[in-house]
Amino acid sequence: MSAPTLQTAFVDWTSADPVRDRASGVLGDVAVSIEGPLGNSFISNEYDGYGWSAFEPELPLSDAVEVRGSAPGSDFVVTFDPPVRQPVFDVASLASTMKFTNLPPGARAEKLSGDADFDASGDTVRGKAHEAAVNSEGILVTDSNGTIRLTGDHEYGSVRFTLTPNFTASVPDGVLLQIGGLIRPPAFVDWTSADPAQDRATGVLGDVAVSIEGPLGTSFISNEYDGYGWSAFEPELPFSDAVEVRSAPGRNFEVKFKPKVRNPIFYIASLASTMKFTNLPPGARAEKLSGDADFDASGDTVRGKAHEAAVNSEGILVTDSNGTIRLTGDHEYGSVRFTLTPNFTASVPDGVMIQIGIGG
Repeated sequence: MSAPTLQTAFVDWTSADPVRDRASGVLGDVAVSIEGPLGNSFISNEYDGYGWSAFEPELPLSDAVEVRGSAPGSDFVVTFDPPVRQPVFDVASLASTMKFTNLPPGARAEKLSGDADFDASGDTVRGKAHEAAVNSEGILVTDSNGTIRLTGDHEYGSVRFTLTPNFTASVPDGVLLQIGGLIRPPAFVDWTSADPAQDRATGVLGDVAVSIEGPLGTSFISNEYDGYGWSAFEPELPFSDAVEVRSAPGRNFEVKFKPKVRNPIFYIASLASTMKFTNLPPGARAEKLSGDADFDASGDTVRGKAHEAAVNSEGILVTDSNGTIRLTGDHEYGSVRFTLTPNFTASVPDGVMIQIGIGG
């Protein structure tokens, strides 16, 4: 069997606290954190400073954490759990010397892209202070900018570095940092049984046993469901398994993972109910990754609206609301409980199609 293809992805930062000097997020199924002096960060995919040729690849919009370097040097530590290979750092507005202090033997900071004043050699990355100006690509930039990769056949669980300003002003140097790496593409449950008489479905997700318990309807366990094959879902799945869960007031559901998983993904099709997660760990939330206009996720709740079946602009016959959510935070999930309550007054239950994945 060939090894799974890896894909480049960047951290989804879910929190950044300049009071506690800590930011945390996820890179696929890897929990990532930065500790050290922080400033104003971007954790809602709204930073546009990586969207030009100094960065490889260009990111039109992204998260970014502001790390602040002060004389005689500020200390930072990035942690990866589990460890990763060859992490990538997008470094914007660098007017400091960034020195990695715990690289393994033979590892170095390799410049992948950047402007003329952005330099990487050995364990050190250097930038220069420049006033804000519009460059030849029409982008307003300050200081030096570029992308580096930590090389070598090593697994990085911890990366330590210092930031020391290369100018004499008394204010700290605010540097915008994003981190990427090679991750597995998302994998989804192969549902092997779904029994509405016993209200239980079971399947496997790699080496993880998965089950859903609660009122079930007609499910698809032979990779024949095509309802996730359009842009409301990320990534699109032309064909997949899917379990129908049936919503009614007071109905409870539980998903179990053995062993536990991080940041599970839920594909939710034909949702005309409120889906409320009832046992999320502190700080966790349901994050919308994709979906139509009426598909909403906030805190512990996902909401959809009832719509008659109609062919959308992509030529897909859809009903109700549709989208993808991920459960965030640095947590391992062995059990996920939720309720489904219809958002309409008809006496029939709301049949919602669920698929579950990890990674990506």
